[in-house]
Amino acid sequence: MSRAEQVKAALADPRMRRRAYAAGALLLAVLCVVPQPYVARSKVVPQDVNSLGLGSMTSSSVGGFSGVAALLGGAKQPVDLYLAMARSSEVSGDVIKRLKLVEKGEYASERSAQVALSRMVDIHSLTGGIIEIETRGHDAAETEALTKAYSDAISDRIVTLGRDRTERKRNVIEKRFAEASAKVSTAEAALEAFRRKNNLAAPEAQLCTEISLRAGLQAQLQAK
Repeated sequence: MSRAEQVKAALADPRMRRRAYAAGALLLAVLCVVPQPYVARSKVVPQDVNSLGLGSMTSSSVGGFSGVAALLGGAKQPVDLYLAMARSSEVSGDVIKRLKLVEKGEYASERSAQVALSRMVDIHSLTGGIIEIETRGHDAAETEALTKAYSDAISDRIVTLGRDRTERKRNVIEKRFAEASAKVSTAEAALEAFRRKNNLAAPEAQLCTEISLRAGLQAQLQAK
């Protein structure tokens, strides 16, 4: 007897049919009780330093120092830094405050909310340094809200991080310019003191004298 004939014979038995109906009804009841899982995803593209203004600042203020950005750390941050920042407690705490998860009574404390979020939300990197937020839950609205809150919190932290790095690099550049200006002023003062001590003419006056002497010699040569 083939497999199809065995199934047909089993269904012909009233008791087997009732058992099959009962099993189907039980399965439908379980599916009605257990909520359907939902998955929400969002992608965040980290910004580099040039997009935050360092490139234009160095080109306009520094002039010929085109390698300052590379000297001070390069134009891009490693993706591991962004992942560590995205998975930090500061970001999850920001999400909890944005959605008021503790204030609404959904969680007893911020710590319990962070533990629950760590189980629901997975943050990982994709090709090209893109950060993806993936949230799994049984409530579609909650899953979408968590994903959006994480995306906004991570984006804000990336912008803040870029601004802090730009400010630190600007301070380093300004400090180097100040040190260079101080060295130039010291050298000029030492040169002026040496000139006065040895009764030397000022460079401007000496240049004018040399130009006048050259003009006189040229006039004499032309007269001959």
